[in-house]
This record gives sequence, C-alpha cells and structure tokens, in this order.
Amino acid sequence: MQLSGRQKTASEWNIKGNALEKLFKYENAIKCYDKALEINPNYADAWINKGNALDNLGLYEDALKCYEQLIEIHPDNAGAWINKGNALDNLGKHEEALKCYDKIIRYDPNHADTWFNKGITLGKLGKYNESINCYDEVLGIDPNHVSALYSKGNTLDNLGKYEEAISCYDKILKNTPNDSIAWFNKGNELFNLGQHDKAIACYDKSLEINPNHTDTWFNKGNAFGKLGRYEDAINCHDKIIEFDPANANIWFNKGNTLFNLGRYKEAMKCYDNTIEINPNYLNAWINKGIIFGKLDMFNDTITCCDKALEIDPNHSSGWINKGVALENLGKYEEAKKCHDRVKRD
Repeated sequence: MQLSGRQKTASEWNIKGNALEKLFKYENAIKCYDKALEINPNYADAWINKGNALDNLGLYEDALKCYEQLIEIHPDNAGAWINKGNALDNLGKHEEALKCYDKIIRYDPNHADTWFNKGITLGKLGKYNESINCYDEVLGIDPNHVSALYSKGNTLDNLGKYEEAISCYDKILKNTPNDSIAWFNKGNELFNLGQHDKAIACYDKSLEINPNHTDTWFNKGNAFGKLGRYEDAINCHDKIIEFDPANANIWFNKGNTLFNLGRYKEAMKCYDNTIEINPNYLNAWINKGIIFGKLDMFNDTITCCDKALEIDPNHSSGWINKGVALENLGKYEEAKKCHDRVKRD
C-alpha cells in the first residue's frame, strides 16, 4: 500500500508562487497564493504577493482587494498601505493614493519608497513643485537614489528648469558614467537651452554606450538640423531607418532636412514613405503639397491640401496653401473662399 505525500504548508505554497512569479507565470502564481491563504487566511506575505501578481496582470481592482483584505487583518502593515496606494494610482485615483502614502509617512517619515511614489502621483496631478519636494525627501534619505534623481530631472524639465535638471543627471553620471539614458537626458536639456553642440556631445556619449537607441539618433539629428548641418542630420535619420524602416516620423524628418537642402524630389520620396506608413500623417501631405507648388504643379498641391483637410478640416496651412495654389491657377473666387475660411476660423 502506497502512503500519500505530505501536504504543502502555507509557506511552501507562497515560495512556489514566488518562483512562478519570477518566471512571469502570474496566473499559476496566484493559484499558489490562494492555496497558501486557504491554509492561513492571515498570511500577510501571501496577500501582498497575490496582489502584486494581479497588479502585474493589470487587474488593479482585484489587487486592491488583496491589499484591503490585508489591512483589515494587519492595519499597520506598511507594505499593504504602499501597495494599496500604488493600485489606486494605477486606477487613476490619485488623491486616494496620496492618502495611503501620507499614512505611511506619518508613521515612518524616512520611508524613501513612499516619498518617491508620492512624488510620482503628484506629478501625474501636475503638482510639479510638490512632486520635487518629495524627491528631495527621498534624496535626503538616500542621496544616490537614481530613480528619484531621474524623476526630479524630468519634473524640472516639465517646469522649464533645464539647468537644474542637468544637475540631476550630472549626479547620476558621477556615480554611473556609463548610464546612456542620463547622457541622453542631459543632451535633451542642453538642446532645450539652445546649446546644440554640447547636446550633440552628450548624444555621442550615449551612443557610445548604446548605439541602437533610436531616440538618441533622432534628437542628435534634430540638433544637427538646428545648426544647419543638414548632411549630418540626414546621416542620423538614415541610421534610424536602418533600425526602424517603418518609423513614419523619421521619414518625415528626413524629408524636411532634404527640403531644407533644396533636394525636393528626394524629400518627396520621404514624404511618400511617411504617408505609405501612416496615410493620416497630416504634415506630410502639407509638405508634399508645398513641393508640388515649388514645381508649379498646382493641381497636385490642391490634391495634397484636400487630403490634409480631410484629416483636419480646420488646418490653417491646408486652406492657405490651397488658396495660393488656386490663385496661381487663376481661380480667384475659389482662392478667396479658402482665405476667408482661415479668417473665419
């Protein structure tokens, strides 16, 4: 006669759930946590872990129920309150989330993660100065908290405080000089300050570390464009096209750069590629129409403007360019209607 195996304990089910969660098998992990909670309904770690697994599945309401259940059992469980706040934040209930974070901070004013999460939530509410105050609290506890430095830098950027944002990225780079995103962000702030040469130097540093980061190539190309170095800008555009040939924005930008060089036929091909990828790319239709105008192909200009106006009937450039094309064709009454439409809007 064969003996039956020993039943798993709640702790063993919880450990198994953790292992499955690390493999991204969240549904199976939840089943393990449920087994643990059948054995021990007051098992705090199992409630937290089940909530986290549900959160990873985007089931925020169900996750919230887990954290609330744990709070009923253990009202002072900090993990339950912070995770409840996170779930509420994910549900767009930002004010309620802040109440959870504040509850933790009252008991533990040195809880860096809570200050950080509070800062993120305040940022979502557009309360940028209060958000920065939270990140400063985090950095008072841990001066090298990278996420807080990034978030503070991004928030300062939102406030147009570009030089202060640079100081955040410099602090990151002091400790981790090979952080490609910090170099990228610093480059963006220098770009915003009109220091395009210095921005390019930062983008180059970023690309040395991560040569496949398309956003860096994109912004480097824009910086070259600002300096009138159009051939260098085109090289950046082409690099992105190697990685991502279906990127409508880069085809559009390359078209604009070629346009600035007076290479209209090449620019036209780029706008055609943009439109092939995204037929509703309004400005590609507008710019294509402008090129037709430069080539005295005014009927084709009108066709492009009409396409643009199908996408946005109130687009002023569409009406203005169509009006100019009609004037060049001697259709003055129709042109007047286009110009009147702009004045009316």
